[in-house]
Amino acid sequence: MFNDDILIDRNNLEEECASAPAYFDYWQNQEADLKTDKENKEHNLAMAIRQMTDEEIKSKYGFTKVTEGAVTAIVKSDPEFQRLSRQYRQAEASRKSYEKKITLLDTLAKLHGQGYFSKIEGKPELRSIMAKDARKKIEEAIRERRSENEKNKPRKPRKV
Repeated sequence: MFNDDILIDRNNLEEECASAPAYFDYWQNQEADLKTDKENKEHNLAMAIRQMTDEEIKSKYGFTKVTEGAVTAIVKSDPEFQRLSRQYRQAEASRKSYEKKITLLDTLAKLHGQGYFSKIEGKPELRSIMAKDARKKIEEAIRERRSENEKNKPRKPRKV
């Protein structure tokens, strides 16, 4: 249903960033070439139709007069023109997809640079357990320091 090539692997941003421009360039060239082919086909077909006599057009296409509307209808119904139009739209959509992918890769790279993906994620219960464990360790360390301070605390000399 969708193009797997436009999916982004967050764990491999370097490769994604390196390959996306090549795909974009490929589809941009395909789009330009297919647009030219489609326009050439449309022009050549329209010229051929305009050179036909009214009888030829009526027998071949069923139109009684050669009008711009008739020429346009004949051109648009041509199977080769329809195929080129479909391929052109697909190339245009693919180019736009890669354009969007490059924009999203830029955003992901910025987030990665800001440490967005380095944060610890987990269930709230797990975070609560980790926080309690950390508090216990801190309290223990404080108790140890207090007891060490008590031991090392200078004492007043005893009167004899």
